[in-house]
Amino acid sequence: MITAEEYRFLSELVHRQSGLSLGTGKEYLIESRLPAVAANFGFPDLSRMISALRAGLSPQVVKPLCDAMTTNETVFFRDTKPFDVLRTDVLPAAALRARALGRP
Repeated sequence: MITAEEYRFLSELVHRQSGLSLGTGKEYLIESRLPAVAANFGFPDLSRMISALRAGLSPQVVKPLCDAMTTNETVFFRDTKPFDVLRTDVLPAAALRARALGRP
C-alpha cells in the first residue's frame, strides 16, 4: 500500500510527464498497475521505485510508468455510428447554419 505522499509524488510526476490527472481516490490504479513496472526495473516494491525516482536515479522508468497509468481504450474509434452521425447530420447542419449567416 502506498502512502499519501508517494501517491502525491506519482500523481504529480504522471501529470507533468503525460498530462494525465489522477484525482483523489485513484491509489488503486497505482497499486494495481505499477508493481509490474517496478519489477521490470528490478525494484522489490513500489516504495523503492518511488525513492529512486525522487532521487533522480531512474529516469528510464518514467515513460513505462506513464504508459502503465494510461488506459489505452480504442473502442470509441471502432464504433462508426458517432462518425456517421457527425458526417450525415452534425456537419451538414453546421454548414447550413454558417451559410445562412453568410459564412463560408
